[in-house]
Amino acid sequence: MSEIQYQTAKTVKEAAKFMLAAKGKGYILAGGTDLLVQMKSGVRTPGVIVDVKKIAEMTTIVEKNGSFTIGAATPAAVIGEHKKLKKMWPVWSRPST
Repeated sequence: MSEIQYQTAKTVKEAAKFMLAAKGKGYILAGGTDLLVQMKSGVRTPGVIVDVKKIAEMTTIVEKNGSFTIGAATPAAVIGEHKKLKKMWPVWSRPST
């Protein structure tokens, strides 16, 4: 079993630096469910896991001119509670069936 390094990036530039240093063996951890399932099943064996959840741009929702930019690591619960987004995209306010 190989050793896995864990890095927490605080900026996009820092995340890119960690990924570059991993030389193709780095994987991004945003939410975690996909990567963790793949690791448990043996599909992925990262040398470095780069956590991007501390990067503001990755965990925020920005509204500009009626459009929304949702960061890749924004939790679904945060998306579901965003008032303007729910108003513009009502699918988030409907209960699942």
